[in-house]
Amino acid sequence: MEEGIFALRCGKCGWMTATYAVACASCGTGGLERVRLKGDGRVLSFTILNVPTEEFAQDAPYAYAVIDMNEGCSTSGWMPSVRSAGDIEVGDSVRFSGRRGRASIFVKS
Repeated sequence: MEEGIFALRCGKCGWMTATYAVACASCGTGGLERVRLKGDGRVLSFTILNVPTEEFAQDAPYAYAVIDMNEGCSTSGWMPSVRSAGDIEVGDSVRFSGRRGRASIFVKS
């Protein structure tokens, strides 16, 4: 898997999503273009996971957050450096820092 964080963008209207799509949700155009995001954004929401899946059990607790990317789409990601709700706030600036498997990792910036 290529390193980085990516989105799909509609060449007709510019709509973007960082999740899977086969056609534009705004205008219905197919053939979305894959674009690399710069990786900066802000926390929209988060939860602290104390009992995660087996793959991440040794890392708990950690935050799982929904991120509003600066380019205009949202994604979600893992924040292993955030251990409690006191370590993070909605609106905090974050940046993409890598991957672990299919999980996007974000850190506060």
